[in-house]
Amino acid sequence: MSSSFCIHTKRRGSRVLVKLSGDFDGSDALMLANALKTYCRCGLSIHIDTDGLVKIHPFGLQCFLQECARYNLFDRITFTNDREGSKDSTTTPLKTNRRLFREYHAHDIGTFG
Repeated sequence: MSSSFCIHTKRRGSRVLVKLSGDFDGSDALMLANALKTYCRCGLSIHIDTDGLVKIHPFGLQCFLQECARYNLFDRITFTNDREGSKDSTTTPLKTNRRLFREYHAHDIGTFG
């Protein structure tokens, strides 16, 4: 887990607001996916604010997408505050979150392995 990564949650009725901050890597992806599974089991919709993320490591994104596909989390997740891009060339532009999820649905999980 990245030492700078944080997940802040706030429940409002039938939805959960999740604010992410710091660097997002593979272990962070699994931690986030596990938290989201818990909320989905309770029937809550999830709104994820990615504005606080500094870096999204490609492996972390792949792990997160695979976990979401494995547990059918996509239908309950909405991303908010997507930014245009990042200063670091090794990161994934945050604005592409919705596009990446749509493209991921169109391909096999193996595509990301």
